[in-house]
This record gives sequence, structure tokens and C-alpha cells, in this order.
Amino acid sequence: MGEEAPTREWLSMEDLWKLYDFDMQFRGFLSSRRQLQNTVRRLKGEGADGSRAISAEDEAYVAELVAAATSVEAIGDVSEWLQAQYAHVFNAWAQERAGVKRVRGVGVAEQARRDGTARLIAQAGLTPRQIGDNASSPEQHSAQPDATEPLEAARELVGMDFASPDVALRAATATYAQLVALDPQVRRFVRAYCDEHACVV
Repeated sequence: MGEEAPTREWLSMEDLWKLYDFDMQFRGFLSSRRQLQNTVRRLKGEGADGSRAISAEDEAYVAELVAAATSVEAIGDVSEWLQAQYAHVFNAWAQERAGVKRVRGVGVAEQARRDGTARLIAQAGLTPRQIGDNASSPEQHSAQPDATEPLEAARELVGMDFASPDVALRAATATYAQLVALDPQVRRFVRAYCDEHACVV
């Protein structure tokens, strides 16, 4: 009777559990990406109502971000950005599902369009998306500020929403900061920076 061939352990129990965890993470990533792509298709008008809500530029931006995404967090960032840009559409969908006709809160981008601060933000020189582009690849865009003084431009917004140019300018600044913070490329940059440099204690 010959000797038994020596056995070799290729994968330990710990390795198998790691593979299981990686598989669950990957499945979660694929599921999140599929849901986001379905949402974009519905925004494009491939849903039941047949109307197109998303702009071609935003659709291309989302496609670019999804192609570069490697984590559930990155997909979540794109989803959150999309919901902020098209909050009025998502709210309408939610009302249809619930069958309740009530006014819901609007997203930050929609609020900026309604109260006029979007016009002030457009004069800042760089859009939130351009700041995201520069975070991803520096010096793609350079600031081209409007010649009009910010307070002078803010005077146009005094009225129903804002009591003074100062108040309008502060509101526009806060909204601009929110829009920059929502940009998926900015979030990716901050996350990578924190992963490399941050120390949690």
C-alpha cells in the first residue's frame, strides 16, 4: 500500500469567509448599479409615462460616473446627486405610488432655480461640476467670474424670497456649497483623501 499523497491547504476557513464577504459586497455593488441604471432609463422616458426628464448632459455625466465607479459608496453618491438634481420628478413618482397629492420638499437644485439663487451661482466662475472635474483632474477648468459685483447681482433677488442683497448672497453661497458637496467627483476626491490621510481615534 503506497503512502498517501501530501495534502496542501489552498484556502483556509478565514480565506473562505473573506471570499464570501467580497462576493456579498460585489453583489451589492451590482444591485445598486442596476437600480441606478433603471432610474436613469425611467428619467429618459423609457418608463410608463414616456416623458424625458433628464437632460442629455446629465445623462452622459451619470454614465461616465457609473463606468468609473468601483464601490457601492460611489454609486450611492451618483444616486444622491441625481435625486438632488431631479427631486421634483422623484417626488412626483412617490406621490403617484402613494396616491396622495401633497406638497413635498424640493431638492437643493430645484430650490435654487425657484428662488433665483441659481443665477447668482452661475456667476461664480466655476460650476459645481467643474469643481468636481478639477478635483478629479486638476486645472481642467479655470474660473471665469462674472464682471458684475456679487452684491449688485443679488439686488435682483430682493423681494418675496429675500429681504436684502446680503441675505440673498448668503443663501446663494450656502446653496453653492451644498451643490459642490453633492458632486460625486468631489465626494470621491474627499473619500480618497480621507482614506489616505485621515486617522480615526
